[in-house]
Amino acid sequence: MNILKPLFSLSAFLFLVVLTNPVSASETTEKEKLIQEFIEITGMRKNVVILTRDLLKLELQKKFASNPKVSSELLNEIYFILSETFEENADNIIIPIGQLYADTFTADELRAIITFQSSAVGQKAARLMPVLTQKGMLLGAKWGAEVNKLAVGRILALLKEKKIDI
Repeated sequence: MNILKPLFSLSAFLFLVVLTNPVSASETTEKEKLIQEFIEITGMRKNVVILTRDLLKLELQKKFASNPKVSSELLNEIYFILSETFEENADNIIIPIGQLYADTFTADELRAIITFQSSAVGQKAARLMPVLTQKGMLLGAKWGAEVNKLAVGRILALLKEKKIDI
């Protein structure tokens, strides 16, 4: 299984930490517990799966919507395979993200984050984050297209001014 390799690597790393620095090992163990709690409270795994599914659906529609060889049934089958595969492998991104949080925050900071995430506002933020992220990505794509159009216009004006025809 793909999940065993990262878990084995993480376990081997933690074993080395325990052997070389007992103080650090206890903090690492505490951080591991805090990270697990953080992942559970925020629904991180579920959110990654939801965001991935939404992005996959959008990309598939863009790629195959106008292709007459791809029926809606086939598109649904392709989507099912992709979303199932991504969900089965979600821990392969959750584990490194957890490590990123462990590397970035102290145990005290993680406890404060967990306290917030456990609150009503924190739970609302966790519940709405996938929707807000998706909407933010759409806004970013629209903004990027608009700014790109402006930049291309400026570049074309510069080339025209310099009498360069490309």
